[in-house]
Amino acid sequence: MKQIYSLFIFIFITTVIYGQSSNTFNYQAVIRNNLGIEIKNKTIGVKISLLQGSVSGTNVYEEIHSVTSNEQGVISFSIGTGTTTDNFSTINWANKYWLQVAVDIAGGTNYAVIGSSELQSVPYSNYATKSGDKVFSTTANVTSNASGRINADDFVFGGIQLANNSTINDDDSRFFFDKSKAAFRAGITVDDIGEGNVGNQWDDANVGYGSVAMGVSTKATTEGSVSIGRYSEVTGETGYAIGNRNIVTGNYAGAFGAENKSKAEFSLVFGLNNESNSYGQTTIGYNNATVNGNLISAINTDRLFVIGNGTFLTKSNALVMLKNGNTTLNGQLTLDADNSGTGRGYTLPAQDGNINQVMITDGAGNLSWSNIGGAFSTAGNVTSNALGMLATDDFVFGSTQLDDDINNGNDNRRMFFDKSKGAFRAGATNDSSSWSDENVGFYSAAFGFENKAIGPQTFISGGFNTVNKFYGIAMGYNNVVEGQNASAIGRSLLAESHAQISIGIYNTPKAGNAISHIANDRLFVIGNGTSTGVRSDALVMLKNGNTTLNGQLTLDGDNGGNGKPYTLPAQDGSANQVMITDGLGNMTWKDYGLETVSTLAFNSGWENYSINNGSAFEDGRFYIDNNRVYLGGLVRKTSEITQGEVIFTLPIGYRPKKQRIFSVVTEAGIVRVDIAANGNVIFNGLNFNGGQNWVSLDGISFRVD
Repeated sequence: MKQIYSLFIFIFITTVIYGQSSNTFNYQAVIRNNLGIEIKNKTIGVKISLLQGSVSGTNVYEEIHSVTSNEQGVISFSIGTGTTTDNFSTINWANKYWLQVAVDIAGGTNYAVIGSSELQSVPYSNYATKSGDKVFSTTANVTSNASGRINADDFVFGGIQLANNSTINDDDSRFFFDKSKAAFRAGITVDDIGEGNVGNQWDDANVGYGSVAMGVSTKATTEGSVSIGRYSEVTGETGYAIGNRNIVTGNYAGAFGAENKSKAEFSLVFGLNNESNSYGQTTIGYNNATVNGNLISAINTDRLFVIGNGTFLTKSNALVMLKNGNTTLNGQLTLDADNSGTGRGYTLPAQDGNINQVMITDGAGNLSWSNIGGAFSTAGNVTSNALGMLATDDFVFGSTQLDDDINNGNDNRRMFFDKSKGAFRAGATNDSSSWSDENVGFYSAAFGFENKAIGPQTFISGGFNTVNKFYGIAMGYNNVVEGQNASAIGRSLLAESHAQISIGIYNTPKAGNAISHIANDRLFVIGNGTSTGVRSDALVMLKNGNTTLNGQLTLDGDNGGNGKPYTLPAQDGSANQVMITDGLGNMTWKDYGLETVSTLAFNSGWENYSINNGSAFEDGRFYIDNNRVYLGGLVRKTSEITQGEVIFTLPIGYRPKKQRIFSVVTEAGIVRVDIAANGNVIFNGLNFNGGQNWVSLDGISFRVD
């Protein structure tokens, strides 16, 4: 069976060589088998054919080569130097040719065609030789390519092909005319992989029929499109872009300036970082605020004309005109019909007035809203109640009185200034007495919902807060301040003693002196409760400085530097314990010197002697004191004791580094007990009947360091 091979070909026409006797061009390829492995150091038979016009065109030249692949499977030779009966020098390079390659990897002449590809780089020295170096001719004062093929010839200057060669930078700057697409390009396409640019903006796939692109990496992909400037792209039919990084995707649309986008049909954009997102929309200015509209049809409520006046981060518009003519001006409008003549222009207010107000002028070109015959007057640019009683007039907006009218829910939301008390309120009550006179402190202020600033010179913001004493402050929700000069900031907090500050949520109640400084009263509290029924404190500081932290405390003296922080225990230890660290920042309480005595975990059959002989006998035990382990007590086995069996195993931290041997007393006399490095306590005496026999562990001790 014939073995099939695949051939991966990379053609590099690296040098056009010409002389008096012949012209050649170089060919190079990598030969691989069907597994993708290079065929190395082997003779390869190659047949080269030049086909005119197409892949199935006339064979105008044919030659064969016998070459040897190198260590990388690469073969190299010059086309025009092989064995042939044809004449390489007579080829007319003004035509288009396809290079057909056939190989015999056995080195013979049993060739198999492995592919054909168009010669994109014409050997121009050969073409120049054939043409007599006369690509252009002049007739009747007109210079043209009449010597070539006026129906098919392209033109390029600065490169040897229209498309970009990404392996070199010499052809980045070029201009060309693509005859087949009637398209023109001039400038540079940048090969900068680090910036995401591959220089393919002028390759055939990105060249529209009758399009023009000039500048730096500009792109015009559709029929009749124009892109001029730097990195601008036109993908909409007959679109046009001039400037820096403009993008035109709408048909018959345009963009001028920098960073603009024209997305709808017949839309236009001028300026910086603007967008036109509806049919026929024109946008000028910079950084306009966008609204998406219909891209291909005119809708009355879509935008027609926009002037942007925003920033890169905050987009905004100075003017928006819809297709129905409705226009919004986001600023003041000045009218001057005689165009700065003898008349006086005037400026309209930027916003609407209140119901039933009228627009009046000050005679200097400034219009404002005013109540007809109202209680206010303006003098010296100051609006006041000069027409009323300056000494006693209150002010209210949203109601006809300061107190709530329980029969009228419309006055719940209101704002007022109580002249007699110098107090201010703004927000709402819920048909309640929260802002009635008895709950309004002198010179107090309350903002929000259902707040009671009862104490003089108090301040509240939020909802459902109450401040009863002088100079108190409450901010947040449902806080109660009972102490003078006290503050509560958070939710459902209590501040009950003089100058107490409470923050957080649901702190615990603690009565104190509301008007005087008492050392044992609270000064600062951080609440961390979860509800009114579950109140708690994270921290309580008294006025004498004594502080209670209800949680762990971590100390870090160098504030995250090279030192190591440590965390104190959350609770006290037992009497006479000391605090030690694990070296990892964790402090714990520990018995000093003598550790707690531990009971034994016996192996099968072993038990304390006291089980059958009364509690007067000491049970087996062990403990550690200053790195020395002590064993003690009487143990026994309920059946025969076998030499070498394990009585129990000491835990890690209580084991010797090497095996230790001890003599102990038993009912049968003195025997040997070993303690292994793995913690096993081994009976190494002779076998004897356990029954009621006992083994004493007293006297066994060893160091673990």
